[in-house]
Amino acid sequence: MFVLVESSLSHRDVDYAKMARLDYGLGCLAAKQFKSMNGDHCEVQLFRPAVSAAGLATIGFFLALGVLIPFCALSSASAEQGVACVNDGDYGQNVGVEQPNQTYSDDSRGTRSQVWVAAGAACQRISSVYVRSSNLTGSFEFGYLIGYSNCSPYRNHFYTEPTLFFWAINSDGSLVSCGVFSDRHPTSKQYDAFRVSDTNGNTYWGSYFNGNELQSSGVDMNFSKGYNWVATERGAAADDGYTRFNNLAEYHDSNGWTSWDNAVGRYDTDPDYDVSTPDANTVIVDN
Repeated sequence: MFVLVESSLSHRDVDYAKMARLDYGLGCLAAKQFKSMNGDHCEVQLFRPAVSAAGLATIGFFLALGVLIPFCALSSASAEQGVACVNDGDYGQNVGVEQPNQTYSDDSRGTRSQVWVAAGAACQRISSVYVRSSNLTGSFEFGYLIGYSNCSPYRNHFYTEPTLFFWAINSDGSLVSCGVFSDRHPTSKQYDAFRVSDTNGNTYWGSYFNGNELQSSGVDMNFSKGYNWVATERGAAADDGYTRFNNLAEYHDSNGWTSWDNAVGRYDTDPDYDVSTPDANTVIVDN
């Protein structure tokens, strides 16, 4: 398993000057090569859709070295950032991934976890679970946000309490759909069960909250299995960065739902919070 927040596609004009900015002290690598990403702040991902041949060559070089690359992208649920937020990006992100036997396993049909829900945010807060397609380009994501969403038509509303959302991108990088469940609010300062899955392998993915599926017909994607991952991010120093993903589980055809084999902390850009993995199926972000 691997990294972080999925990205929206073609949602606003590109500001290439912003793309060229350094962020997190790492920088947006080869910013001019990734114009088609159409975003304006750095996210960390191992792969991004719709890049040029030169961009793919750059990606291949760094992947061969085992380097996580901070690409310029637009976070799926991230805010149209306000004055209280860090310009051009998230204040910090922490990632946990499932990496059985130190090798990625791309045959999972579902990820689920008991997720700690934050109390609030001055700027932005997101925690979510994912399955990403085998080619590392598509994903199905479900979680909660506090703040703004980039999913139209929800962008102009600031959600002051935790609110459920989903984001679906095909393996070719095309946006299938996204949504905010504006009337569904997980309770702050408690654990709730989040799950994404396509357990029957028919390419229809579902978002499940505390055991209840929120899309009665599912979301039709062009993949039915992939990698397991979880992540959290915040938009400003004043936002709560604490997260805990308990009882992490994955779904495989051979044995159904089982615990993660090996949770690892894969990426940490937050100056005040650190990611840790006390056991094989737990990811904690704490200061």
